[in-house]
Amino acid sequence: MSVRRYVPISVTLAMMAMSGALHAQSVGDRVRVTSVFDATITGEVTAVNEGGFELAEGGVLRSIEYGSVSLLERSTGTRSRWKNGLIYGAAVGAATGLLLMSSVSDLCFWGSCADVTVAEYLAGAGIVGGIGGVLGLGVGTLFKDDEWTPIPVPDSMVTIHPFIRSWTRADGRHGLVMGVRVRF
Repeated sequence: MSVRRYVPISVTLAMMAMSGALHAQSVGDRVRVTSVFDATITGEVTAVNEGGFELAEGGVLRSIEYGSVSLLERSTGTRSRWKNGLIYGAAVGAATGLLLMSSVSDLCFWGSCADVTVAEYLAGAGIVGGIGGVLGLGVGTLFKDDEWTPIPVPDSMVTIHPFIRSWTRADGRHGLVMGVRVRF
């Protein structure tokens, strides 16, 4: 058997190994669906079939076809906003510290005015910024956001389905037909 005969077989087998059933979501997943009409629905998947899925949103069941979906996202849970709270709290605190140190430098008590050095400005900003960062961290932990991961929609992708079929000729010889079906 020549090498040329092995190439199509190898390519077909490799494509068969790579392709598989692609499910956009599973029953019980919390998903957010954006339709081609820019309507967004969030709910729990109750059933999945080849053409779409069923979504429960506030006690109402909706049937959604893959062809009407422009964006499909799965909830991966919630995350705290502590990092944002820490960053914004520290920034606001540092700015407040600089303003406080600036106002202290303009004060004069009993005839003598305070001279504030750059190091004292930075120390004041650092202390008040640290306090603001801790307060922001506390506030940020109170707020939680849903985290979403986009998942592919079957009809919006090119799907490749390789196939192998056996056949028998009229004279009794057997053979294989190999091919690939591509769907847009």
